[in-house]
Amino acid sequence: MTVNRLTLVPGRSEKVGLFLSEMVVDGRPLRDLLKLKPEDEVLDHAGRGPAGENVSALVHNWPAAGPRDALVLLGEEPSELADGRVPLYVCPACGDLGCGVVSALVERSTSHVVWREFGWDVGWDDGEEEIRFTGGPFVFDRQQYDAELRRFVDTYDDVRALAPALEVGQSSAKRRWPWQR
Repeated sequence: MTVNRLTLVPGRSEKVGLFLSEMVVDGRPLRDLLKLKPEDEVLDHAGRGPAGENVSALVHNWPAAGPRDALVLLGEEPSELADGRVPLYVCPACGDLGCGVVSALVERSTSHVVWREFGWDVGWDDGEEEIRFTGGPFVFDRQQYDAELRRFVDTYDDVRALAPALEVGQSSAKRRWPWQR
């Protein structure tokens, strides 16, 4: 069994001013490792792959924020998606699950964490056929994986303090932010 390595790399979405941690697997951005199935390639109008313009769910400067998505990936918080699926890439304007997210089924054991069955989700049953991607599964050593995500959680407040706050109007105020409770 091949064991992959997860690294969180600081990044920025210039379009909307988000400071985030990009998920990297074995030195390659996760977004580059996911591909649409041939029958769904027609959906990729911009040629950007399944994640498109969506950003990592690990954002430091949403208006109302917190490390909740990292805690979901750690298995410490429940996902808002069904069947154990976890959001990995979200709408860059609002982060709302209703806009659609790139998600994965995340399975944890005592020694490994597995990401598999990548796909597009909207957070409810929209009556449409599920769109799933090729890529993975990715099997991570649980200690390394947990340590990397724990680093995000432990440094979240310090990194957030250094990131510029988003201006009103840079994101949609009409949507429910998944980070607001």
